[in-house]
Amino acid sequence: MDEITLHEHALAESVRLVDEIQPDQEEHTTPCTEWDVRALVRHMTMANQQFARQAAGEATDFTATPAEFGTDLAGGFRRSAESLSAAWREPGRLTAELTIMGQPAPAGTILTWQLAEFLLHGWDLARATGQQPRYEPEAIAAVSAFVQANLPAERPPEFPFAPATQPPADASALDRLAALTGREV
Repeated sequence: MDEITLHEHALAESVRLVDEIQPDQEEHTTPCTEWDVRALVRHMTMANQQFARQAAGEATDFTATPAEFGTDLAGGFRRSAESLSAAWREPGRLTAELTIMGQPAPAGTILTWQLAEFLLHGWDLARATGQQPRYEPEAIAAVSAFVQANLPAERPPEFPFAPATQPPADASALDRLAALTGREV
């Protein structure tokens, strides 16, 4: 499967997970202990909005608050996902030299970081709401290889990912990816 198709499938699965959130689950805690479900979805929405700007070669601010979407949590996320997909479908996006954290990076690297965001926060959301994520095995394998190659084993407290944890022997591939990024499985 090509990079854009993997990206769109993962984004669509994230949309499904957000759409399935029940109103009484919005205050559930998530594995990202600083966020409840509502805050996690708002973060995911902001990330999609900023990723769309990034794909278009525009300046980004990943500390921004998401554009307003009122009380329609799922609708706001869905619109941000549509915007992100449209940005990557623009001709020439995959060959563009873009920027991540102030550094130039190939578009494929940025797509993989976005895949990681979808899979990991989708896992967080699924854990908090009792859902079963259905991400493509190929996407999980790509992100796992990327994380292993790009995250240092020793991670200081201010680093965005905690040190890897040990998953159970029978952990799924997605659970093992979550453990690589410091999540307790």
